[in-house]
Amino acid sequence: MIKKILKAVLPATYRKIGKSEQKILATVIEQYTLLNRRIDSLESTLFQKIQDEANWKRDDLVRNIEENKNLLRLLDFAQENMFYAMYKKDGESEIDAKKRFFKSIPEATGGLRLLQKGNVLLLKEFDRLCKEYKLPYFFAGGNLIGAVRGGKQIPWDDDVDVVMLRSDIEVLREKIKDSLDFRITVLFDWWGKCKQIRFKFKDEKYPLFLDIFIYDVYEGAFSDNPESYNHIEMTRFFESSALPEVNYWKEHPCLDESDPYFPKIEKIFNRFSMHEKSITGNFDKYPEKTVIRAMENVFAYPHHRFYKYEQIFPTKTLLFEGDEYLVPNDYMYFLKDQYGDIFKFPNDIFTHFEHIPSNELESVEFKNLISELFRKYGGIK
Repeated sequence: MIKKILKAVLPATYRKIGKSEQKILATVIEQYTLLNRRIDSLESTLFQKIQDEANWKRDDLVRNIEENKNLLRLLDFAQENMFYAMYKKDGESEIDAKKRFFKSIPEATGGLRLLQKGNVLLLKEFDRLCKEYKLPYFFAGGNLIGAVRGGKQIPWDDDVDVVMLRSDIEVLREKIKDSLDFRITVLFDWWGKCKQIRFKFKDEKYPLFLDIFIYDVYEGAFSDNPESYNHIEMTRFFESSALPEVNYWKEHPCLDESDPYFPKIEKIFNRFSMHEKSITGNFDKYPEKTVIRAMENVFAYPHHRFYKYEQIFPTKTLLFEGDEYLVPNDYMYFLKDQYGDIFKFPNDIFTHFEHIPSNELESVEFKNLISELFRKYGGIK
């Protein structure tokens, strides 16, 4: 990974590395690759034995995988230290060197950059509406990472994620229900067992969206997140249930609000959720409050995601693509909790999920659609 990044992004720096350092680097990369293959092989064996339900020593196998992963992490750490030791300027701190490195990575080009600009255009309109109706939100996901690293989108990212409290999402939906420009869509996604909420342009021909993740505020301080267990039980229920509405959902995995089965699935979600009983109505009334990622969110569980109220609110602002947007009050804690060290070398450059296939992004039709949006709402520099 380091060799690829150096050659693609910082060729001049790579050329300055001496031959002895290059040999060390090549050896580390070779070991890194072999370990990756070994881990893939071990995990494949594990999953195959699970599927075969054979007699096997699960604990030994899992321990073997973890030992190899720990060694891989050490080598990964050694690679990064070696790189930054050569990259860092005299008198420059390590964190400043890391920020400079990420700022130096070129932005996306072609259709992907057009898509990013279109998403930023949609984000600007979303931000304007939230300010108009006094509805708080905050950045999450790749756009929060991009804002912290260098105030711009991650070059290989193609979407925008924000968080809103459940009650504020409903207010926004009500405010724009008669809008000629924007809409909020809601659907139940079978694959993620989640409720998916997106802010979009009203005209369906524009393939742009902003993901809104639901968070709740609960009275008191939580040492654990009981809703995570509810989510696990709910997922198990859906996977084993023979109810007609569940079977229908399996056959129609993207269930939108126009579908007659939508309220039936929503009813099951509500049955497992605590929010009707525990969510606070007046946040100022309680001395201690917990902000919690709602159980409807995809990929939220079984990982516990809950924060002290003051870690999230009041929100701050960070620069992103030329404008200021809202972020959590302690956004570095939020990011570390979600992703670990965001200044590590990225491992998703070639594996990031494409919401729109790259060949479609390079089509004349897509470029014309984005140009049309820029003419209508104003271009993004």
